[in-house]
Amino acid sequence: MDESIRKRWPPAGLWALVLGAIGFCAGFYGPIVLSPQANQGPLLGIFITGPGGALGGLVLGAIFQYLPISTARRWQALLIASVVYLLGILYFCLP
Repeated sequence: MDESIRKRWPPAGLWALVLGAIGFCAGFYGPIVLSPQANQGPLLGIFITGPGGALGGLVLGAIFQYLPISTARRWQALLIASVVYLLGILYFCLP
């Protein structure tokens, strides 16, 4: 693999996919588990946190693609962003 390609990993599309999937799952299942009396809870994941995570992941991925940091730090940043996003969604799902 070319060094210029490897230097950019993880790509922006992967950021969007990971954060979008985390946003959807946490926003869909979080209200079901944490607040079962809320009848419209899963709509949070479908309409807000899933698409918001994908859009935010695309923006963050594009930003990190052009920063002069190592590939290992980019993977760490993706992991940290995923955990922070997940915990933020679950916090706001609490009754």
